[in-house]
Amino acid sequence: MNLDASQLPALRAAIDAETDPEFVQMRDLGQSGLMAQWFNRPGSLTVWNSRAMWSDIQDATDYAKYTPAVANMPTDVAGTNRLLGVLIKLTVQQNMLLGSRDGYLDARDAGAMDALIDTVTGIQSGAGGAVTAPGGASGVNVATAATRSASRAESIYPGANMTKGTVTANVLAWEGQINEYDIGAALALP
Repeated sequence: MNLDASQLPALRAAIDAETDPEFVQMRDLGQSGLMAQWFNRPGSLTVWNSRAMWSDIQDATDYAKYTPAVANMPTDVAGTNRLLGVLIKLTVQQNMLLGSRDGYLDARDAGAMDALIDTVTGIQSGAGGAVTAPGGASGVNVATAATRSASRAESIYPGANMTKGTVTANVLAWEGQINEYDIGAALALP
């Protein structure tokens, strides 16, 4: 079993309440393995991905926007400070990537997401120091790349919503897959 005893009543309620004809037929025939497969399919709840791939985040980032729009940026203090700001944000992002031992970011971590959004917004690389956003306005492209669809089973156990930039997604209270033993244990409840 993947669920603990405290989670079974919610699964039982979801099994009993489901009206999808495909699922109803499986339920009527007692096909617990097929019911588990049905619940493990993607649902409609958008969640912060606990294993957001760095490659997806990088694909959502327009790295050309880190290059100053003016070929010969002024070398006065203001120009130098803008260049340093661009370099620092890019360096922080790359350090986050390099510090990830498995190539993933846990987007459920509010602090990590704040740091990531900061590295892809407010970049003073436009003409005259104009602000650009390599991750999209408010980091929307990058934040979206750090989300996924919860399975139907995971959607039974939502947590709180979290907004980063302009993207709101749920931080699941439980994530994973259920199996036929979970279904059987839930159906055995009174």
